[in-house]
Amino acid sequence: MSECTYRVQLGNPQAQPQAGSGNKWVPCEAFRRHQCGFTADACRFSHDAEILQTKRRNLCKRLLKKKGCQKKTCEWSHDIGAHPCLSYIFFDECEKEENGERCPFSHEKPAEEREKIQFIHWYSYKLHQHMKGADKGEDEALKKKKRELLEKRWWYPIFIKEGRSCRSKEKLVAGMRSSTSRLEKLE
Repeated sequence: MSECTYRVQLGNPQAQPQAGSGNKWVPCEAFRRHQCGFTADACRFSHDAEILQTKRRNLCKRLLKKKGCQKKTCEWSHDIGAHPCLSYIFFDECEKEENGERCPFSHEKPAEEREKIQFIHWYSYKLHQHMKGADKGEDEALKKKKRELLEKRWWYPIFIKEGRSCRSKEKLVAGMRSSTSRLEKLE
């Protein structure tokens, strides 16, 4: 198994987080897979054995359906508030809140650089889908506008720099190549 690229990219994985930062009640899925480059104290998420055994990072898909999850011993997370509202974090928009409803997902954006990189590492697949979505418009002007909007997001420069370490470079770039000519220059 290859070593997590965080160790090299972050420079000092032993750096201590600010007091009170992080979600120590959320398990570190990278640690669960033996791929976290942080110590238990430096990681934003929990390396505690009890939390790793009782909670999962991935949200239960059945929980979001009308009936909810009926499994008494479900192995997936049922703590919706521990999971980010990707729509809000990626695009500063939450459909639920715009409609006057309360969003059950977290709207807390990663603050520190290492937290942002960790977030990109975990959600690179979803970000990749949004990048590919920039090509979905039929009109070239609309495609260009979508690409320009994506490039202004907080996560875009980190994703371009760090996202490649999360997935194979060839697969990631091949899927995004048509999104923008700028990406071809970055290869």
